[in-house]
Order: sequence, then structure tokens, then C-alpha cells
Amino acid sequence: MVVEEPWVTIAESSELVMALARLGEVNRAQEIFFPAASMERSKG
Repeated sequence: MVVEEPWVTIAESSELVMALARLGEVNRAQEIFFPAASMERSKG
């Protein structure tokens, strides 16, 4: 059984940001990076 949880991991977002930046898509990378970087852990 899989229980759905409202969670997000930063690892996949970080990999995408690096790939976009490498491809010259800096604006798109920033659109993903800044909201992800501002996330805080509510517990744990």
C-alpha cells in the first residue's frame, strides 16, 4: 500500500536547474530555483 504524502524533494529540482543552466536556459532555471530554495521544513 502506498500512502500519499504532500512532500517535495529538492534533489530533482536541483538537477533540473543545473541542466537548464548548462543549456543556457538561465531564466527557466531561476524560475525553478528561487521558489524551491525558499522552501522550509515545517517539521523534521
